[in-house]
Amino acid sequence: MIVKKSNSLNAFVILCMVMLLSVLLTGCQRIGGASPKTQSQSTTKQVSNNSSFKFYFGDVDQSAGIISAPVIISNSGKQDMTLVSKNFSLDIDGNRVKLLHVPGEANDFHVNMNSGDNWSNIISFYVGGRLSNADISRMKMIYTTDDGVEHVASNVSASKLNSILGNDSGDDSSSENAISSYYQNMKNYLKEQKENNSSSGGNTDSVNSLKDEFNDSKYDHLRTWMVVSYKDPSTVLIKVLNETNTDFTFNLNNLEFVDSSGEETKVASDYSSFQIDLLHGKSTTVVVPLESKLSKSNAPYQVKLLSDDNSSSDSDNDDNYFSTSATPYPIELAMNNATDYSSVFQAQPDELNDSSMQWGKGKISWSNDTLSISVSLSDVFSIKNDFTKYKLVGIERDGTKGDVESATDGAPSKVDNSQPADLKIKFSNLKNLKTYKKIYLQYGSKTLTRIK
Repeated sequence: MIVKKSNSLNAFVILCMVMLLSVLLTGCQRIGGASPKTQSQSTTKQVSNNSSFKFYFGDVDQSAGIISAPVIISNSGKQDMTLVSKNFSLDIDGNRVKLLHVPGEANDFHVNMNSGDNWSNIISFYVGGRLSNADISRMKMIYTTDDGVEHVASNVSASKLNSILGNDSGDDSSSENAISSYYQNMKNYLKEQKENNSSSGGNTDSVNSLKDEFNDSKYDHLRTWMVVSYKDPSTVLIKVLNETNTDFTFNLNNLEFVDSSGEETKVASDYSSFQIDLLHGKSTTVVVPLESKLSKSNAPYQVKLLSDDNSSSDSDNDDNYFSTSATPYPIELAMNNATDYSSVFQAQPDELNDSSMQWGKGKISWSNDTLSISVSLSDVFSIKNDFTKYKLVGIERDGTKGDVESATDGAPSKVDNSQPADLKIKFSNLKNLKTYKKIYLQYGSKTLTRIK
């Protein structure tokens, strides 16, 4: 899994605390001043006036202590060059942070640029708090070459960035390396597998392997998670773990969120022309602005991608946008109250997809008014339980809801994905449920599993 929930998350929180002490800005109470030594070191750096290396960044977005921005680097010189992720930094009043790195994940990259090439991407830094507009106005994005020369990026408007992008804008859903094409490929592959198995009587020899079909035996090893915090409802955090052997790109113009009434929300125009590099063997985390807020009252939201298959007649394909639900690992969206990355992937059971949780066979102790049940998690999210939201619901013979008993207590309060957890949920009195032939476990209004 991506995040090793106990040790890795603790390590991440410790890292956050260290960064908060040494990095956060003087102007917003969250940020301590840099030491004189650090300040004197930063003023002795050699700043480049090299016109062949052009570095731009656009409007920044922030959530969960992460700040992201679209960037473009142009190599207009005669020499080829290699961009290295460790050479990027964010500077505010002499305090610097490197690109976001989560312990236990590989986030580094090297990009070879030929003479005349443009490189565009969205990059992220962890600052451990929320920057004010004044902080952002003083912010410098810097690329430092191996010889110590600093290239300071120019902050430009979205229209300027788009004009630099030109024909490189990220709206090509037909590219085989686009993530939308990836999910469409996996959807079609599973459909063909099912049809071939049915027609061949279960003879798997008639089904192409991933290696045969995509020249990649690990082609199905890509996971995407998205989180919208109610604290920043017009920003989505996107996390992709690409454990395939293939590089992909996430074209933000091809993403939309559809609420329970069918209303669509897309990525804000400042970012929609950009794409995110998803290198094989790497994890990528960014925060991206939306054109409007996502609301808890309009949940659940479906995540949809633009299809390159104009002939598709799937019921979930509307105006060539499709859901990833029929793929091995659908894109998962959670909404919670996270204010920092360390809690982004903590959610309550009613905030998670059904596929994220595997519930065991529950056992009711009528004498102790207790339910014992196991649960295991299959992705990056952990569960944060509020046991007063658990309910046992009796179902009448005609299918209508009968008696409902709410829990009073339970343990454990947190469940991570390292191993299955055994929950013990306490109720005040379960005697009214004893005669029901069907009993379900709910959390809030979400039905989790059948108990009896």
